[in-house]
Amino acid sequence: NAIEDQFAKVYDEHVLREAKLFDGVSEFLHYWPRRLAIVSNKPERYIHRLLKHLKLDHIPWVAIIGGDTLSERKPHPLPLQNAIRAAGCSASETVMVGDGPPDIGVSIACKTHLLAVSFGYSPLSELQSLGAQHWIDHFNELPRKITQLESYD
Repeated sequence: NAIEDQFAKVYDEHVLREAKLFDGVSEFLHYWPRRLAIVSNKPERYIHRLLKHLKLDHIPWVAIIGGDTLSERKPHPLPLQNAIRAAGCSASETVMVGDGPPDIGVSIACKTHLLAVSFGYSPLSELQSLGAQHWIDHFNELPRKITQLESYD
C-alpha cells in the first residue's frame, strides 16, 4: 500500500532524529544484574537501529521482540510470553515496565508485575485507568520499586 510505503520511508529517515534515553535508563541497564528483554510494538529492525544508536546494543538482552517479530503484538500475550520463556522465568517473576496501553494490557494478560512510567508515551492517569497500580517518576526509582513489588508476593 502506497501510504504504508511512504510512512516507512519517512520513519526510516527520522527514527533516530530525536532518539534519546530517559535519565537513569543507561545506568539501570548497565548495572541491573537480572535478565532484560525488550517487547515493543515498533518493528524489530528499528529496535536494533535504536539500540545501536543509543549504545545499548551490547546489553545481553535475552529477547528483542518487535511488533513484527511474531504473529501477534502487544497487548496480545504472545510477545511477552516469548520474552518470559527466553528469560527462563515465570510470569510472577517478571516485571513489565511500560508507558502505553499495550504495555498495561499485555502485563495484565500475562499476569506479570507491572510498573508504569509517569513520563512516557501516555499520561499516567490513562495508564492508571487501565489498571496500573504502581509507577515510577524516574528510572532511578526502578530497582527499589521492583524490590517492593517482589515483597508483595
